Amino acid sequence: MKSHFIIGKKHGITKQEAVEIVTQLAFYAGWPKAWSAFALIKEVYGDEETPEEHGGVFGLGEPNVNFAQYFVGNSYLKPLTNPKETVFMANVTSGVFPCYENQFAIGASEESTNTIADMETFPVSFDDGVEEWKPYEAGGWTNRLKTAKSITISVSGKRNIGDTGNDFVAGKAFLNGTDCNAVLKWTFPDGTVVKLDVVINVTALGAGDSTAVGTLEFDLMSRGKPTVTSAG
Repeated sequence: MKSHFIIGKKHGITKQEAVEIVTQLAFYAGWPKAWSAFALIKEVYGDEETPEEHGGVFGLGEPNVNFAQYFVGNSYLKPLTNPKETVFMANVTSGVFPCYENQFAIGASEESTNTIADMETFPVSFDDGVEEWKPYEAGGWTNRLKTAKSITISVSGKRNIGDTGNDFVAGKAFLNGTDCNAVLKWTFPDGTVVKLDVVINVTALGAGDSTAVGTLEFDLMSRGKPTVTSAG
């Protein structure tokens, strides 16, 4: 599907038009499939996004004054249809979000990153180094200073042969050294982007019970300090 969006973009289809097409198809193909397509639209048209653009592929919209009582924190309303012409539909962006709205892409370089199909969990842990000491003048109380930090992302899902991102990670299973290095691009729902050099450590590949779907499990372990680009 990604190739179709790329071709459409080359032939003049705008990001807004692509979103409108997928939104229409969602009522027939189902919203889970539509959200997968929206992720591809964000990837293909990512170079057109501005720092002020939030709310995913639909855009941020205006402050959600009329329906604010139904949402936690600040929320914004982006109309998708004209209520004078058809049933009113709108996208609401609030401060909270489901984890699947995070977008993770990986590759040998920043320019070659791809999403990884069929991943189910993407927990991120910050491993901090904190030094402790108890000076005489503190009367027995402990003093602390954070002196180190690293990030580990333990990913688990299914092996999907033919998916570029999935194949890239699986290909590291039998490698060592710098051949296991990669670049991770993590995009938050608000547009904030974290770029991180990582080591890929594959821990499970394609095996399990005879009736189970082949697995792909791996750790992404940071190498150095990430670059964080705020959406604002």
